[in-house]
Amino acid sequence: MTGKPKMASGRKQRSGGGANEKHPAKTPSPLPPKKRASRVRLGSIGDVRREMGKLYREMRGGQLDTAKGCKLAFVLQSVGRLVEVETIEQRLDALERNYHA
Repeated sequence: MTGKPKMASGRKQRSGGGANEKHPAKTPSPLPPKKRASRVRLGSIGDVRREMGKLYREMRGGQLDTAKGCKLAFVLQSVGRLVEVETIEQRLDALERNYHA
């Protein structure tokens, strides 16, 4: 043996860092500025209903992917339940205060 490392199946050995020296790595272009999400009012069942209707129309019109729309609809449904429970709690508290007065 001569002491030189053998090359595997005719491939050239890389020199050093592993980056292709003829074609330097491109730096990624900066991301476009994020759009600020509009604030949606969801404080009442009516607000949630309106937002759900808007979501439906966007999906139906092809402006929103249905998979994403379904996920958002699920979240809106959960928010609607929370608003409903909060409303019931407030009404129950008011009835209890009036009963004990």
